Amino acid sequence: MEQLEAARWKEAAAALNAAVVQPLSGAQGTYEIKYWGATPGLKANPYHKHSFYEICLCTRGGGTYREKDERFRIEPGIAFCSRPEVYHQIVPDPDRELYLLYIAFQAEPDRLPPEAGAMFELLREEGPPLIRQAAGTPAANLWLALLQLSSSGLLWEKSAELLQQVAYSLLLTFPSLFAADRLQRGSADPVKPVSIMLDQARMYMKDNLAESHLTGQVARYLHISERHLSRVFRRELQMTIGEFIRRERIRSASELLRKSGLPIKDIAEKTGFGTVHYFTRIFRQATGWSPAAYRRSISEPDARLPAEERYGSSQMLI
Repeated sequence: MEQLEAARWKEAAAALNAAVVQPLSGAQGTYEIKYWGATPGLKANPYHKHSFYEICLCTRGGGTYREKDERFRIEPGIAFCSRPEVYHQIVPDPDRELYLLYIAFQAEPDRLPPEAGAMFELLREEGPPLIRQAAGTPAANLWLALLQLSSSGLLWEKSAELLQQVAYSLLLTFPSLFAADRLQRGSADPVKPVSIMLDQARMYMKDNLAESHLTGQVARYLHISERHLSRVFRRELQMTIGEFIRRERIRSASELLRKSGLPIKDIAEKTGFGTVHYFTRIFRQATGWSPAAYRRSISEPDARLPAEERYGSSQMLI
């Protein structure tokens, strides 16, 4: 990799911190920049954590990156990602100066498109430290371009806008750089569009209503976090996962009451309510009828069910 003189590194970091420490917004969401760094001869830092992401790229020298009880070599071309709330430490080699580029930023899934949010959720989840050979990747090339553009000899009147554009592009490269192996471990497919993910989640829940802890099961099935899954349900369906599961259990139980001769106890177990007492209480809250009364009403063609008045047959009971 090409190197700039140490003095110009500091000038470049100052220029970036002056021009590009603010929320950066675009078609792929909003990212809040905390700070930039371009440090020649980095000294060892304490074992610490952040509430945000910090991503570093080594361009010269060497050292050790520590995360929890694991230690990894830092060499030129190595990039590493320190995740929010994860303790870490950087220790340079005693006989070599460590040249490090770094950026700290917030990437809140609620401020990102669903696919980008899912990628950052993958980064944030518990797993092996995020260490990558980045030499020659778009991320490394954009970072070095930023370093050169922000050096004093190349600044001009409207350069701040260009720096912000390149910085935003750099941020968009991080999920693919660091999440690639996690995506491969979870699925051979790329991150699913939210509509496909939501359809798969709903189908899984409908097919497994008798199971407990459905939210965790679905999240593991889709290889996303429970928190991200909950956000998708609230954003796309305007309901919580618990509300969706309850609605589907009521719908399924109603169908079994209408079309089968199963005992109410068996229906309660089959639809995930567990006990007859709990089933009766929730079913009455949702429909205005006890399960037994609802089943009896089926033989009365002129009866109009309270649940149909409240929810409409297409939403609750069919």
